[in-house]
Amino acid sequence: MSLGPAASLKLWHIKQCPLFSQLPPAELREVMDMANVVSCSPAELIPVDADSEGAVWIVKRGHVKMNYTDGAGRQAAVLLLGPGDMFGLVEPGKGGDFGEHCEALTACCLCRISRRRFEALLLRHRDLGLRVMKSSMERIAKLQVRLADLMMRPAEARLALILLELASVAGQPGDVAESVRLDLPISHSDLAQLIGTSREMVSYVMRRFRDRDLISSARKDVTLLDLEGLRRTRDEF
Repeated sequence: MSLGPAASLKLWHIKQCPLFSQLPPAELREVMDMANVVSCSPAELIPVDADSEGAVWIVKRGHVKMNYTDGAGRQAAVLLLGPGDMFGLVEPGKGGDFGEHCEALTACCLCRISRRRFEALLLRHRDLGLRVMKSSMERIAKLQVRLADLMMRPAEARLALILLELASVAGQPGDVAESVRLDLPISHSDLAQLIGTSREMVSYVMRRFRDRDLISSARKDVTLLDLEGLRRTRDEF
């Protein structure tokens, strides 16, 4: 049976998700029937806890910032998620003493599947379960490294590290030779949450980086001018 324009577009979005890209056509149709494709604007909060059943979200395009908030309203950005990454895997109410919420850092296209349907899908397709397990293990490894960075690296080294990481996932050639422009709007508050320090400290370190011609920045635009210098700063601790 042929699909209409809207269904064909939805199927195309599903096929672009790395988790589902290897599924045969019949299984892709099954995923299409149970999934919703959601578009988000920059700075838009993603309704992870919009229903009691819960849902699994998969980033198809764009970048999402995963935040945790304590009872006093203080936030920590623990991960930056990009295409192929998943969130919403933790059941509602089982996140401990911190509330999890996700915010679109750029314009995003997301795939949303109810947790009940997603779990049933994994039971029918073992290869998908293995991919989800691998993704979860990689995320745990990233969090362990992030924790070690917070404990051992000074603020300058942590900021150099996150700028280089952002360049690897969202970098574009800059106007200056061998420079890299971050193709996402990122504020000093965003950077502070990602490296576990204050916005004032980030502003101070960014000013030092500009004075050393490591970066150029204006508002939420950042260009890395000296990647080797940032790598040296990252490793000096």
